Amino acid sequence: MMKRYFLYVVVLLISLPLFFASCKKNEKPDLSYTIEKYEELGMPDCDKIWNNNDYFVAIGVLDKVKAKDSLALPRYDSKKSGRLFRHMIGLENLSFVDSNTIPLYERAYHVQAFLGIQSDLSRVYTNIYSRQQYYNEELAHLYMFGIAVTQKMLDLAYRINRSDKPQDRSMKAGFPSIQSAYVVMMSYILGNQQHTSLFDKRDMKTLSDSLSGSLQRNMKWMDPTAKKMLAKKLITVADSTSTKKIKKEYMNLARELESN
Repeated sequence: MMKRYFLYVVVLLISLPLFFASCKKNEKPDLSYTIEKYEELGMPDCDKIWNNNDYFVAIGVLDKVKAKDSLALPRYDSKKSGRLFRHMIGLENLSFVDSNTIPLYERAYHVQAFLGIQSDLSRVYTNIYSRQQYYNEELAHLYMFGIAVTQKMLDLAYRINRSDKPQDRSMKAGFPSIQSAYVVMMSYILGNQQHTSLFDKRDMKTLSDSLSGSLQRNMKWMDPTAKKMLAKKLITVADSTSTKKIKKEYMNLARELESN
């Protein structure tokens, strides 16, 4: 009995490294730099609120890092660089949108730049030469940042529409373009979600929950063409995913868009 137990333990000890090795095969090594190293390269301080210029500087640094070592960009869950990545998509950098000390028209000009910022960040983290994306988790969070940015733009546009100040009145004509930017963002994200292999199930679910909540909030003002286009993309994602919750959620959303 003791001998059999001893053999069992030996076999177990031999197998464990193989088991853990197989588990870790799917894990991506954290090859990102420390925050200090990024700052040495010119990255703005991630302990302060970033303005538009800070973002432009940061994107320049990220481009240089990517050109030298494409696997060294800040990562979402990294112990070394996670705080920096989360700051790049942090809504604290959009706190000016809710500041009553800044005129509405100035906030509107300021927030529009974040469409380009989100686009540039997504560009840096995307490998256009590969179907498989090394930064799939980071891209999911960048897409959610895009949803948040366009919602902030819409919320500000509603406030401008209610304003009687002369400086704000001139901006009311831009409301349809803000709505269009929102629809384009949703279409872009759904287009990427069609490639379900790009995301792990957790990221796919988190992104889907964010997108679903946003569409439910905004579908009432969409024109029939936008609703039809988004409904078609929702159905395509639903057909391509193996996650029952997302499939059901997106099919229900598509029906709701088509019926309103």
